[in-house]
Amino acid sequence: MKRLAIGFALLALLPACNDKPRNPSSVPDYRGQWNFTVTQSEPASDTYTVEVTTGGLSGFAFVAASSLDGDTSGPRRVWTDLPVLIGACGLTITFSDTAGKDLNLALGDSWTFQVSGGTIFNPAPTLSNSSTVEAVTTGGIYTCLPAPCPGGLFGAMVPPAAGPLPFGPSVAGNQGEIPLLQMDQTGSNLSAALPEEHVLTLSLPGAAVGDSISFSYHRSIVWENPNGDFFLVRATNGSRFEDLEYLSSSQTDHAGGRRQLTFRAGSANLTVDFIFGLSGSGNVIFLDQIAVLKNGEVWFQDDFPGADFGNDLAPLSQRWQARSPKLAVGSLGIDDQTPIEGAYSVRAEGGVVFSLQGAILTGAGALGGLVGIGPQQSLQGVTLEIYETEAFDFLTSLAGIEQGARALAGTFRGEPTDHSCVEQGNFLSSINARELAQVEGAWTLRIEGEAQDCKSAVEFGDTLGPFEVTQTGQTFYADPQVPIVDKYSNPSNLFGTVNGPAVFFFLGDFNRVSDRRATFVGAVTEASITGPMFGTLPFAGGEECEVTGTFTATLE
Repeated sequence: MKRLAIGFALLALLPACNDKPRNPSSVPDYRGQWNFTVTQSEPASDTYTVEVTTGGLSGFAFVAASSLDGDTSGPRRVWTDLPVLIGACGLTITFSDTAGKDLNLALGDSWTFQVSGGTIFNPAPTLSNSSTVEAVTTGGIYTCLPAPCPGGLFGAMVPPAAGPLPFGPSVAGNQGEIPLLQMDQTGSNLSAALPEEHVLTLSLPGAAVGDSISFSYHRSIVWENPNGDFFLVRATNGSRFEDLEYLSSSQTDHAGGRRQLTFRAGSANLTVDFIFGLSGSGNVIFLDQIAVLKNGEVWFQDDFPGADFGNDLAPLSQRWQARSPKLAVGSLGIDDQTPIEGAYSVRAEGGVVFSLQGAILTGAGALGGLVGIGPQQSLQGVTLEIYETEAFDFLTSLAGIEQGARALAGTFRGEPTDHSCVEQGNFLSSINARELAQVEGAWTLRIEGEAQDCKSAVEFGDTLGPFEVTQTGQTFYADPQVPIVDKYSNPSNLFGTVNGPAVFFFLGDFNRVSDRRATFVGAVTEASITGPMFGTLPFAGGEECEVTGTFTATLE
């Protein structure tokens, strides 16, 4: 649990630094559109051991499995290259032939692997193993993740859009977003209503920079008892966010008709998000008759003729992605209930509404050390509370520090009034962001800090790279085929997310054997990223230690 203590150092320090609401004459303007990216600080995990209970060749050998959390399975027969189901949580293990030699498992040999946040890591053999085997691989879909706390951020957040990225599940664990929080401000006090959000994402690959894109759709909106409800159509166009339409329930209680907008393509791959913020079951938005012209010619159109979203793109890509919270009260899908046109329309129906209250704070001293600037410099940040009292009776407390000009990073903790569950994690929020930071290129990553209870190091410093980073929209990653190697020869991979002018990213085990993870958060300038880091890093001999420190990534 050390990683949790480190991640919540920020939350503990904020109120301890004599922080106070800012003087109105110097208060920053935080009004407007916030976008939250949320990640779990300590994903649920388990460790499995698979042992050979009967040695022998393919078809004669048997293995049994057990986990630290009590998931077990009795001896099961092993066949070459056929997955063996282990435990009751959907996991498999596969044994392959050695070139020129038949598979032959030795009695008592064992392999250990971890599952963390749904990511299934590769198995590590016991050093004394003597089996004849080419490769041992894990697979399946882990089905025993605990459900999110009802009313918490992990249940309310929207999962990230999937994309054809060159790797499997990341080391990020449980991650998602709250695409839009419309923040109000009076002096140094903050407030907002946060209706349940659903997102329908449309992917439009194949444009050329400068193409004229004409985008149209038909929508019908009914807000009967709204509380902060909205409808936002937003295009991710190269490095820019283009708000194609924004309607708020404070401006109108209904809207209908066709909308048509034109803009210039800023990249080869465009995405359009239809974001529905709906607070109650009487609040409904219908969508239909999507049409996209490229340079005056029909590029894509969909009038939703059936009950499912179609996909005309290549495998691993999806034309439509309907993204809803894990614990949604409302819904998003294609429905034949009072469609706008034809037999079916997209229909989004409201769920619950969360309330937010908070304050803008100032502080220095220990806060400055945490984010890597001198204690003589002042900092500004926020404390927030998000609560829901009708359906879940749940309270989440957040604290964050400004990263660069228009972003905040921090930690949160939430639980219901009956204390039946607890969730905690990290967040990064942009404020009125219209540009995505660009981080693609050659990175050199310099880190320094302190390790806790570590035989290999107390104070440490290292320089990683240079290594290449690729960016696809809001996601970026290092080459999955080339490890990032530290001075102890430990290999790592890198995966991250851009939110407006700031980023967070993770270093994990390149070999995907360990679930170790270090988290980095910082603001992006023209040629560098600087900020705090915490989590787990490897040291001499592969020893894994909890660390806190700072980093600077130089981009070329």
